Amino acid sequence: ARKMEVKIKSIERVFDHVFKIDEITAAHELPDGQFSPFFPWLVFERGNAAAIILYKSDSKEVVLVRQFRAPTLRCAQSEAGFVALNDGQLDETVAGMPMPGETMEDCAIREVREEAGYIIKRPELIAQFYASPGGTSERIFLYYAVVTDANKAPESDQVKGGVKGDNEHTIVRHVPVSKFFAQMVEPDKLVDSKVLIASLILRQRLSDIPEQDMLPAQPATICYRLKNDPKKIIGLKTGDMLHVHDVDAWVNSENTDMEMDRFIGRSISALIRYAGAAKDDQERVIEDTIAMSLKQAMRGRQYSRIGTVHDTTSGSLKATNNVLRIFHVAAVEGAFRSGARANAEYVETVTLKTLRAVERRSGRLLGTKYRSAMLPMIGTGDGGLPAEVSFPEMLKGVLQFYGQNKRTRLQSVFISAYTVHGVAMATHYLDLEPGLERI
Repeated sequence: ARKMEVKIKSIERVFDHVFKIDEITAAHELPDGQFSPFFPWLVFERGNAAAIILYKSDSKEVVLVRQFRAPTLRCAQSEAGFVALNDGQLDETVAGMPMPGETMEDCAIREVREEAGYIIKRPELIAQFYASPGGTSERIFLYYAVVTDANKAPESDQVKGGVKGDNEHTIVRHVPVSKFFAQMVEPDKLVDSKVLIASLILRQRLSDIPEQDMLPAQPATICYRLKNDPKKIIGLKTGDMLHVHDVDAWVNSENTDMEMDRFIGRSISALIRYAGAAKDDQERVIEDTIAMSLKQAMRGRQYSRIGTVHDTTSGSLKATNNVLRIFHVAAVEGAFRSGARANAEYVETVTLKTLRAVERRSGRLLGTKYRSAMLPMIGTGDGGLPAEVSFPEMLKGVLQFYGQNKRTRLQSVFISAYTVHGVAMATHYLDLEPGLERI
């Protein structure tokens, strides 16, 4: 688009206090080359601001600040006067305005120390944007920085989180990334625009994993037991799933259409479909055993709600890996021309419903008893969730299942961790869980 000409008739300051409001009377060139009439525009002159996405890598948390914001207050009028319908508090990224002579980067560094109690040196500028260009000239410079416990300022307030003695009336929040994506940035939530943009950047950064960390992990079994019930095991099966033997029930995280991936796909759905199929001596499929069984279980339906579980035969996986049953759970919503997209908010519930389905099947009179199950990291394939988001929610679902089913036959629940990064991330969360101990 070519540069348009603007004619300015007058600029008058109509309000000059803490903030300023200018009335600009201007006309601008139209696409057809004509000019608009002169029109008075009210412009809120607030000044520019720096905002910072803080990711605490050692605990895998997003650092936010909660503070009172009068414009977010919702009120109702009664006979007694105005009544607040909410508390007017909002969770935001660290942010602030520069002091005289201060660069935007210096402002970001200072605000992080004052509001959150961390010392950063060279934050990365990732975006500049107008807060609301229809009414204000305010421009926000958005930075990104990674911190750990080692970056805490010596004078940081361990209760409030910022620096002791400052005048910040904020509460610092360390939000686990799983909760951040599952509960704070969903479409039905009203959030600060800086937080919404931060979520997009953070999701991208969590997906930017060094190439060597994305290599397959060595096959292994890592086990943790419940401290209050040592016979119950939560663990990891690392590396290629085809090296896993003697786990009774395998779980396939599927889309809501329950259409398994093609044999040539790289997903777990494709792996289970191919490994369970009957093949000739050249390893060519002669009977699509598991996919056909799933189609029969669907009984002509084309859609299953999120959390619906269908169980099928394990096909050839019974002979090769001693798998007794495959449980297919609708975990990812599919849409026409949009592909599949996982919702972090559903991961805990999907995990819980899947384990309940395995337990129900195991409880059938004279039926097979399933004492172990293995689940993939739900939504981390085509669903697009980072493992840091999926795994903590799955862990909560497993712990909830064990808490609700004290007499379950399902003694061991494993989660598949294929990559080196996935194993390191998962063991991080398992080590943090106070109710577990490694064995």
